[in-house]
Amino acid sequence: MKILVTGATGFIGSHVVPDLLAAGHQVRALARPTSDVSSLPAAVEVARGELHAPGDACAGVDGLVHLAGISGTMLRRGDPGDELRRVNVDGTHALFAAARAAGVRRGVLVTSMWTVLRPELAATSPYVRSRVESEQAALDASGASMATVILCPAFVVGAGDRGPNLPGAIVRDLSRGKMRVVPPGGSTWIAADDVARAVRAALERGEPGRRYPLGAEYLSYRDLGAAVAGMTGRRAPRWTAPWGLVRLGGRGADLALALVGKHAPIPMAIGVELLCQREPLDCADAWAALGTPRTRVLDAVQQAVTWFRAQEAS
Repeated sequence: MKILVTGATGFIGSHVVPDLLAAGHQVRALARPTSDVSSLPAAVEVARGELHAPGDACAGVDGLVHLAGISGTMLRRGDPGDELRRVNVDGTHALFAAARAAGVRRGVLVTSMWTVLRPELAATSPYVRSRVESEQAALDASGASMATVILCPAFVVGAGDRGPNLPGAIVRDLSRGKMRVVPPGGSTWIAADDVARAVRAALERGEPGRRYPLGAEYLSYRDLGAAVAGMTGRRAPRWTAPWGLVRLGGRGADLALALVGKHAPIPMAIGVELLCQREPLDCADAWAALGTPRTRVLDAVQQAVTWFRAQEAS
């Protein structure tokens, strides 16, 4: 297939694109006019455009993989998340509508595990709302002629997280020995390479209209800290923060933001609850349909640690 990929230069995209090429697919990347595409493999065709106006990027394409999106920055008081909606919802609808009009037959949208775990947070979190609405926007724009599948990954880890995203930031800070206290609980993690394989499987054989949560292994932050310490030779975090203190800190952060006229895309009091999961995400149905993960999460953590240290040394 010839596949159009958005977000090809991002963290997950840096794993998805090589996987698609290795499987024999042709890849075209939709990149904004100002985006640096020098990191893309030479075999990738680049089409310049925007989500809202992809131009001819969808022409002659068989499949679409939509990875691009934003998590948002601090919002001004009264802002319901207009930029989140413009990019994540309106941009998704416009892109999938253009793909359907161009005759694209299959699509994959990658969103967030929060739409699976806590969809009710759309009422209070501009970010979660934008992700929930983006899923419906993709399905509505796809219509009956375009088979679209939605993937909702948990904490993704591996090399190349330039942001870094929150999971990568946790691993990076642990590798630097900066986290002497870890949060309680843990989260479900998955290797970026396994997300890439799941994207390809969803594109090739995913059930249209289906939402698949993606996660491989549950790791407590205590165990993760000990593992990273073993990889780096640094001391493991000594303490785990009490639940009550973490909740209090989240509420205090929301109050502090309100005092300066701002609020978070995910309210801090909610964010700490999302960060500190007590149970693993159930992904059995997804892996039955898409194939089981192949990479141990701690191997992916090692890849991330090695990559972060190489970046710091360069």
